[in-house]
Amino acid sequence: MKNKKIKIRELEDIIKNKRIYPVFQPIVDLRSGHIFAYEALSRVLGGSSMEIGELFELACRCRKVWELEAVCRRNALKQAVYMPAGKKLFLNVDPNVILDSKFRSGTTRYMMKKYGLTPDDVVFEVTERTRIKKETTFTETVNHYRDEEFHIAIDDFGAEFAGMNRVCMLHPEYIKLDIELIKDIDSNEYQRSFVKHFADFCEEKGIKLVAEGIETKAELETAARIGVAYGQGYYLYAPGVHFAE
Repeated sequence: MKNKKIKIRELEDIIKNKRIYPVFQPIVDLRSGHIFAYEALSRVLGGSSMEIGELFELACRCRKVWELEAVCRRNALKQAVYMPAGKKLFLNVDPNVILDSKFRSGTTRYMMKKYGLTPDDVVFEVTERTRIKKETTFTETVNHYRDEEFHIAIDDFGAEFAGMNRVCMLHPEYIKLDIELIKDIDSNEYQRSFVKHFADFCEEKGIKLVAEGIETKAELETAARIGVAYGQGYYLYAPGVHFAE
């Protein structure tokens, strides 16, 4: 119990003092080799006893998920102003954010207007890995951001069984394959076959498919050969890109 109280105080301090800073990881067009977009990832300024994922889980239990996400989002948008022209910004969103009593519709649009960005510049990644309190929450989150004219990416596709049902129901503009589907894809015939057929499906439906977690040359070459359009991972670029002001 004492340890939990210490962690809650740490979370509150991070939110109060906005101790979050963004790092950006490029998403690459595997056909041209050019950077297509950047994903904003959050890190804790001054360090933390918890990883960012653990912080969000704690924030969800404490009903502070929107407060934490708002800090992450504001700081990412502030830096994204200096992105190279024509690139998109991918922002992570916890599906439970709309359950937070402090969540306010339109806040992100207000932030973006302040920094000179438009909904067309931003793609919201809604992850399948989050422990969603209600199954309908995932759909409600996607529909909320789509109503505000943002593009949607389903993140970590393949991590949960509900994935294909969600694709058919929600029609996302982007799908990011879970890292476990890409790891050793060059040597795993079943993974390779599944991803190839799914890449064909995405091309037919106009969905942009992103392979996450590319860590070797063989994984990169295999993903590109079987039709995955975009890639992200340490073999291409590590998180840590900063934009010059």
